[in-house]
Amino acid sequence: MSGFFELKTSSDLYQKAKREYKNFCENSNDYDLFNLITSLNHLREWIHPLKKGTYANKNKSEYTIEELIHSNLHENENYQIIRSLCNNSKHFNDIKITERTEVSNGFQFGLNTYGDSFGQRNYLIDGKDIIVVIDEVFKIYSKYFDKI
Repeated sequence: MSGFFELKTSSDLYQKAKREYKNFCENSNDYDLFNLITSLNHLREWIHPLKKGTYANKNKSEYTIEELIHSNLHENENYQIIRSLCNNSKHFNDIKITERTEVSNGFQFGLNTYGDSFGQRNYLIDGKDIIVVIDEVFKIYSKYFDKI
């Protein structure tokens, strides 16, 4: 894989996404969220650059670790949200995902947790914090990167 300047491997992009996640959690803003969503979406392709059709006829027990994470993410509802947000940010072609998002400011009971800032900016998808969606996708990636 040729990568992007000094980002040459999927591990490099994973570390980039972790840094963007930290930045977003410390100061939630559109710029860091955009970068994070883009990294999380494309990381799947950096791990396994081929399409699902290249392994779809295999028994799942025969998948390589790269095919397995590619498949698991492809089927995961939270990853589908990440992918839709990312694709819509580029193509502006998914009005439905746009209608499912909202931004609010300030601490909200039932949404924010202890330690969150009262001036926090909240990014919601289907009424839940985008952090919940991101965390679930990170769990899948973490299992992969812990094994390699």
